[in-house]
Amino acid sequence: MKKETTNGGFYKVNVDTTGNTLAEVRKVIPDAYLSPEGKYVYLGAFKSKDRLKQHLELLKEKGITARVEESDS
Repeated sequence: MKKETTNGGFYKVNVDTTGNTLAEVRKVIPDAYLSPEGKYVYLGAFKSKDRLKQHLELLKEKGITARVEESDS
């Protein structure tokens, strides 16, 4: 059984915008996009903790350190 968020929401993956972050991230995650205020690059949202871990490992292998936010929606 896969673990999901406790509140029914998603785990959101993002990085701060610095230098060429968006261009670099899009080499790995082509549909990554900037937040409306331009502070973060959004990389994905996952219900499953297992999928989240796989995604973070892929990013780490490519030298991208992401952070995770848990959301209720």
